[in-house]
Amino acid sequence: MSGLLGGHSGIEIHTGRANSLKCLTKLIRMADRNAGGVVRLVSFVGTGAPNVIPREASATIAVPTASVEAVEAALAEEFARMQAAYLSVEHRVKDGKRESVMALHVGQGEGQNEAPLDERSTRRVLDAVELFHTGVIRMSYDVEGLVETSINLSSVETAGSELKMYSFARSSSGYALSTVQDSLEAYGRLIGANVSAPINPFPGWDPNIESLALTEMNHAHKEVMERDARVYAVHAGLECGLIQAVYPEISCISVGPEIHHAHSPDECVLVPSVKRFYDLVIRFLERMATHKDFRSQ
Repeated sequence: MSGLLGGHSGIEIHTGRANSLKCLTKLIRMADRNAGGVVRLVSFVGTGAPNVIPREASATIAVPTASVEAVEAALAEEFARMQAAYLSVEHRVKDGKRESVMALHVGQGEGQNEAPLDERSTRRVLDAVELFHTGVIRMSYDVEGLVETSINLSSVETAGSELKMYSFARSSSGYALSTVQDSLEAYGRLIGANVSAPINPFPGWDPNIESLALTEMNHAHKEVMERDARVYAVHAGLECGLIQAVYPEISCISVGPEIHHAHSPDECVLVPSVKRFYDLVIRFLERMATHKDFRSQ
């Protein structure tokens, strides 16, 4: 499976974009059901960066020769339904019409050396992926429309007798993140898996609305852009949190040029905005350097 939009696993986690790992699992399960339970998994691979909604995944399955046509037909039928179900999200517009970006490539191979999993192991792998929640967990109570807590299933890979799954949880609440970890450990116990501690925790940070830095940035923005700045929160990991965790007295703000479709092949920057934000940062530094409260610190 390929072609999905993917995208940033924080900023776009609420958009309902398809996760290739979940989609491929669904296809294999439905093909197995329609073909009478003859499908056996040989391998399942879908790996990528933890902060990206997965766009691709591949699997090798084994079926009896007599069932090949039935399985291929079941895959095609289920995939057509899946494309229709996700068309409102997973599409591009061509000649005024929506066209699905989802692609499924099915082929037959010979001489596979790797033995397939047995029926029980096949179902355990598919169950583990299908039961894993990926997406929004809770919206913010304080900021309308902002995701507070989410999790992204970013990677699934069978390796010998092991199944490895990786996910990335985000939250502006440390308590919520600990709750997610507790839930993952409970999930692991149910499926017989070991769950690691967070490998790369990314702390949130509490912006200071009354900080000198933000006040001066707002003034600089008004001077350079000739309009008021839009101050808002995003559901994404910013280096501000890492820096402030070490230097809690630092006042952090985050600004930058206009970027679209982050963490996807469509990622792009509006080039004229780069110069504008360069000028903005220069003006901000000038204001800070001459401010009496800043110089006295």
